[in-house]
Amino acid sequence: MKLRVKYKVTEEGRFLGHLDLTRTIMKILRRADLPVMLSEGFNPHPRLSFAMPLSVGHIGDGEFFEVALKEEITEEKFLDVFNKFAPQAIEAIEVREVKGSQKSMSSIINSAIYVLNFTDADCALLRKRAADILTEKEIIILKTSKKKTKEADIRPFIYDIIVDEEKDMGCKVKVYIAHGSKENLKVQELLNLFSLEGISIEKVSIKRKGLYIKKDNEYLDLIDVLTNVG
Repeated sequence: MKLRVKYKVTEEGRFLGHLDLTRTIMKILRRADLPVMLSEGFNPHPRLSFAMPLSVGHIGDGEFFEVALKEEITEEKFLDVFNKFAPQAIEAIEVREVKGSQKSMSSIINSAIYVLNFTDADCALLRKRAADILTEKEIIILKTSKKKTKEADIRPFIYDIIVDEEKDMGCKVKVYIAHGSKENLKVQELLNLFSLEGISIEKVSIKRKGLYIKKDNEYLDLIDVLTNVG
């Protein structure tokens, strides 16, 4: 059987790189003595697959991995045993069985929601800047890859920006962006657009609220989508 696991990366785990996170989850599965299926060959390893990697320094409320098991186990038992052996850096919050042949998670994810926490900023300035960004027809930035640097219009990849003020907590800016294998915007590239006079982005904390499949104006959570989505 195969399980899709939704988990959190907490403040304690925000500085784990993707490889470290993978090793941590493998260690949890091993210590919990869960019946994980191994790959074949000279160096067998757990049959795990992950969704989009979380950047170092970010926390995540809706991260995902899938694991193949060689024995049947209830979703509730997996969740309980996994969390019993998990460090404070990671917490599994929901588990669903994946039945039949499915596309990989990374191939169907096309969007993400992030929350940018400005602890020391004028919320009125942030609202104005958000409105200005959404009004623009194109936003040209320099994007650098391993091979070259080129201009790119990122405006089509910005779906929405919502600014909320919380008493004594600063301003939370929720951003809806393209985030997938075909169209992708790095949240830092969007955050950089807020770097104007009167707005500092140096101490902004970043949380990835979740990974989604965007269809029209609806954001479908991966834990609820267990059939192929075109």
